[in-house]
Amino acid sequence: DICLLTMEAFKHRLCPSFSGTIQMLAILHDRRGFCLQETVELILQSVCKWVGAEQLLDLVPLRLVDSGITKNGWLIGVLNKGIFNDRLSVFKTRLLPTAQQLSNKAEQARLASREGEAKILDTVASQLLNTIHGFLKYPTDFQLEFDDGFAAQLAAWMTGTPQLRAAICNGIADFIFNMADFSMLAGDDALYFPRGFANEQAEMNHALFRERFASKFLPCLFNIAITSECEERSFVLRCCEAVLS
Repeated sequence: DICLLTMEAFKHRLCPSFSGTIQMLAILHDRRGFCLQETVELILQSVCKWVGAEQLLDLVPLRLVDSGITKNGWLIGVLNKGIFNDRLSVFKTRLLPTAQQLSNKAEQARLASREGEAKILDTVASQLLNTIHGFLKYPTDFQLEFDDGFAAQLAAWMTGTPQLRAAICNGIADFIFNMADFSMLAGDDALYFPRGFANEQAEMNHALFRERFASKFLPCLFNIAITSECEERSFVLRCCEAVLS
């Protein structure tokens, strides 16, 4: 509890000497008999939010074995809940390559008739890719990193990988609405941006998406809306509304 309060107090000014404490907490989390896993995860979510996902991964790396089973798979959940106002480049350089490697291994496992192993690999890859929702929450480098190739990749995942649709659709919709409404949100004292965010940045991000990328997502969104199950349709239609706005 003291560690959690310390993180919330120091925010992005976390002292480097606290790094060893973060690593020790991650070790304790995996120790048999340790009963405060939820508290540790809350602390690391705070680390992720205030210091950044890349710094957290440097201190507590994902430990993957050849089968794709994560020794600390709980860390993916920490990332999903903690990523905010971060760099999209971290997703593209740290998490996306790992997910692609796991997907390739899953395909090899399927070819070798190891269906159980392939399912595990696909699941972990999807969990990593689902972090895209967090990386679209006020990204600091949207104009640099969200390019035509990345937009096409997201559209392909939406079409071909149903387990990623919710994260991508909700991520895009939240991004658009957040950028459009930023001038109103910026006055909220409770909304603090660890890596900074300005109204001009929001306006440029919103204009760039509307002018360059909206048309790339509409065809696949319409196709998904027509063919998807009822439980999917709500977030798909919300994404359509955002892209058309």
